[in-house]
Amino acid sequence: MSLIDNLKGGGTKPPQFNSPQAPAIAEKLRAAEAELAELERQHSDAALDSVLGTTGGADRLATLNRQLAAARDKAATFRSAHAAAVARDEAAARAYRASLQKTQINAVRQHLAARDKAAERLSAAIADAATAYHELLDRSGKAQAAWPVGMGDCPAEAALTSRDVLRSLVGYELHRVSAAAGDLGGEGRALLGSRLPSMNFQHQPEAIPPLVDRVRRASAHTIRELTGDKEPV
Repeated sequence: MSLIDNLKGGGTKPPQFNSPQAPAIAEKLRAAEAELAELERQHSDAALDSVLGTTGGADRLATLNRQLAAARDKAATFRSAHAAAVARDEAAARAYRASLQKTQINAVRQHLAARDKAAERLSAAIADAATAYHELLDRSGKAQAAWPVGMGDCPAEAALTSRDVLRSLVGYELHRVSAAAGDLGGEGRALLGSRLPSMNFQHQPEAIPPLVDRVRRASAHTIRELTGDKEPV
């Protein structure tokens, strides 16, 4: 996940960063300095021609003197502008980093606040799940204890009154509702304690039979066995 995605997830907007000005001015400064260097080279030749009395040497020197003065002013201007641009870019970068850090801190704060609420909901859900789990075990045990006299032993496996069987089914249900395709039991995003019934469900956890369906079918089967299917289920 990118920085932008993380910031968006926190409900915050990342700050805008303007392009630095110094690089473009530096390019113009290099061109001005190259122009100045070429004029200075020509000025040396013109100065020699003027001193030697070469025809046109003095006029050429005078022209180059004017061009040099303008080129030096131009280079000096770009040099000063570049220094100011560097300082301004650095100040802008510092301001951007400060703004970005503020935005990131705000994103962290919002993510953690949402996490706190998620932990609160999870804690309440675990408490509710624990209560339901205990009732699942207790009622299964009581159903087994209430098995009618003279009708043999309660078929714990088929009736799903065995605690070991029920624990396994709960593990399967945890995996069904929380695992992503490819997760193995206890790995990835699957809830702690989740279990795969078999590797056949590794890439399709949603295909695991729901706990409530398994329990209801076992309850209905058990009642039919006890009543000979004479009583409505």
